[in-house]
Amino acid sequence: MLETIQKIDIKLLYWVNAHHNPFLDFVMWWLSDTWIMVPLYALILIILIWKIKKKVIPLFLMIA
Repeated sequence: MLETIQKIDIKLLYWVNAHHNPFLDFVMWWLSDTWIMVPLYALILIILIWKIKKKVIPLFLMIA
């Protein structure tokens, strides 16, 4: 089962990489930037603080 999923994953990756699109190339380059993920991590932290208040610091340290 795992081998089948890996084969599908590889075929999908090759298919996506074979279709060069200048717009998507730019979008993927932009999304892979490190600083783009900072707001996502901040949002996750805010949701954790909002939902589980007291346990958020040990949980956040484990995630980090």
